[in-house]
Amino acid sequence: MKGIISCLAAIILCLMNSPAMAGTNAPELQAVLSDPSGVTVTAVLSGIDTKDEHVTELLGGFFDGLEMSVTALPGRETCEIRWGDVKTAVSGAAAMENADDISRLIFRAEDLIAEIGALSSVWHERLNERTEITRNYADRTTVKNVGTAASADQYTFRREEMAEVHAEFTDLKDEYPLAASFTALFCRWTGFDWDDAVFTGQCTHKRLFDKDGEPMGIRTEGRVAFDDEAEYRFTFLTGAAAEKGGYFSLEMNRTRGTGQHRYILGWKITDKAGSAATDITGSWLSKAKDSGFSGSVEGDLTVKTADTEHLTGSITVNANRDGLRSVRTVELDLTTADGRSDGTVGIGVTMAGEKQWSLDADLTIEPGGTAAETSDPAQAAGLLMREAMKRISALGEEDRSLLTHTLFSARWMDMSPEPDDTADYDEWSVEEE
Repeated sequence: MKGIISCLAAIILCLMNSPAMAGTNAPELQAVLSDPSGVTVTAVLSGIDTKDEHVTELLGGFFDGLEMSVTALPGRETCEIRWGDVKTAVSGAAAMENADDISRLIFRAEDLIAEIGALSSVWHERLNERTEITRNYADRTTVKNVGTAASADQYTFRREEMAEVHAEFTDLKDEYPLAASFTALFCRWTGFDWDDAVFTGQCTHKRLFDKDGEPMGIRTEGRVAFDDEAEYRFTFLTGAAAEKGGYFSLEMNRTRGTGQHRYILGWKITDKAGSAATDITGSWLSKAKDSGFSGSVEGDLTVKTADTEHLTGSITVNANRDGLRSVRTVELDLTTADGRSDGTVGIGVTMAGEKQWSLDADLTIEPGGTAAETSDPAQAAGLLMREAMKRISALGEEDRSLLTHTLFSARWMDMSPEPDDTADYDEWSVEEE
């Protein structure tokens, strides 16, 4: 049950946005999200499916009526859950930890491009004062969604110089809030704290220019280590153009042994010929094979603007554990018109190519709302557990056993192909009175 609620919570929290936000992408959706009175996102579970028809029927009855709403008012966020006779709420502050950074990047992409460009210009001016440069040599580096460079300035830093250059950049970026949000989110995304990175060898840095001599991106190569752990050789490539899009790529390979990490983020802006419609498509990839684990996360998000805004997207999470491949998918379809957004979200899990479970929920996003009175998280969990036990106890003995076995098998929600037959479920049993 916790897994189902967590899935719904993650989806609707990622749709939330601070009321102070503004921007130019998806203006109709932004208008709803940035309403000064606040915003409420509601998810109503509409369907659940598994590979077993009878289990599907039991789960459908068990979760019937489950609704969740997140309300964000100025200075306060609450998450309310309604299920049967239960209506409880908890503070959304902790769960909103990353939402502000995410919304800054999604809904202010053009402002982010401009700010990173300004940061890059100031930083390179400082580099020009302290470092020898190979200027304006021919270069044909291609930055996806941006174009191919015509020339570049090249900087070469010794290991001891990189420590000073890196520290200077870390201090400088904090003067640019959007760039700081990007780097903070990137550190959480990759699991590597780049503010504390130690550069262990010479680095080569290129500032790329287009055919008109305008800056269009950078490329950096070198060696780096984190917390005295393994050393990696890295290649970093990024660039952006206001009317085209942008691209961000980081590849890291262990210098000894095997270990690879790859992170890609890109977005493309397409204007429809002969109409006012614009498509903005974003995609991302996170792929790792290191320390006995291999897996990847990839996704795409498209915003189509015309008479109404239509946002579609998907996220795919691939994992390989002991040779067993699992795939989790999230699909979103959202239309915004007349001051509100309506749509659906679907979440599914397959294991070794076989479907395990999926769920669907209806989404509504509308301005305003009332923050519910919040309870202690432990108290809220107790109320939900009592509702769960009431529903389970209403079943016959065989169905109670099967549903309890399914719900409380951590491996089931953890994408394993079957419930854990070795687990002890006695503590979850329900006795007839």
